[in-house]
Amino acid sequence: ISVSGAYTYLHSRQKNMEITDQATSSMAEAERAEAQTPVHQASASMKYQNHGGFRARASGRYVSEQFRYYANYSAYPVQSMDTKKLGGYLVLDLRLSQEILGKYEISLDVNNILDRKYSERFGNDIYDCNFPMPGRSITAGVSVKF
Repeated sequence: ISVSGAYTYLHSRQKNMEITDQATSSMAEAERAEAQTPVHQASASMKYQNHGGFRARASGRYVSEQFRYYANYSAYPVQSMDTKKLGGYLVLDLRLSQEILGKYEISLDVNNILDRKYSERFGNDIYDCNFPMPGRSITAGVSVKF
């Protein structure tokens, strides 16, 4: 049995000089959470293998919410920044496999066990949908060693 894990805490901020009025070219300093950067990320994995050729791996990863900023010109010449949030997510995966006769291996993979609806990437603008990741998937396989 082996167990591994990792955690990252990244509290980053961005400071920008931004145009607030297009007509006068007025600018102001803005400070906010770093774009497209989660504060918390964690992953964990547990693997098991016995002498009979059976293997099991359970893994998970967590990513906290992220933000992206888009210029809003709807009140032209006044310009503002709109914020879009990408929600945090937890995804769990499982893989089971069994070696047979030293030459064959059958396997079963279940990805996104909890069938979470999540996105890892933002869309192109504030109104665009984010890029969704697949829901639960189950895959079975057979492999042969030559």
